[in-house]
Amino acid sequence: MAEQQDSDGLELKLVGEFNRIQGYKGDEHHLMARAAIEAMSRQLAEKDAEIARLLEYAREASKELTHHAGGGSEMFLKIGDQHYADPKLCRERIWHRNETAQRLHDATIEAMSRQLVEMRETVATALGWVEDGHPRRAHAMLRKALEGSAP
Repeated sequence: MAEQQDSDGLELKLVGEFNRIQGYKGDEHHLMARAAIEAMSRQLAEKDAEIARLLEYAREASKELTHHAGGGSEMFLKIGDQHYADPKLCRERIWHRNETAQRLHDATIEAMSRQLVEMRETVATALGWVEDGHPRRAHAMLRKALEGSAP
C-alpha cells in the first residue's frame, strides 16, 4: 500500500510538472500525462523484474563457477552491494585444473602401457621357460613379477 502512495505522489508531481511546462489545458492533457506515466510505471516495473531475474541468475552462476573453480574470497568481485564470481579467475582456475587432470591422465596411461609391455615380456619369458622344461623357474619369475619385483 505504501508503494501505491509513493507511486501516486510521484505521479501527481510528474503530472503537475507536465502541466506547468505545457500549460494546463484541461482534462485531456491530464489524462494523456497520466496514461504516459502509467505506461512508464509499467515499463519500470518490467525492467525491475528483469533486473531481479538477472541478479538471481548471476548469484546462481557465481555459486556454480566457484563450486567448480574452488578457492575463496579472491574468486569474487564486488559489484554494487553484492559479490559475484570473477569469471576470468574462475575460467583460469578451471582451465588449470583440466590441464593438470589431462597431464595426470596421460602420465597414468603411459605408465600403465609400460607396465603392460613389461608384463607381456615377463609372461613371454615364463612361457618360454615352461616350453623348455623349467616350470618352477617360470613360476618363480611370475610370482616375483606379481609381487612387484621383476627378474
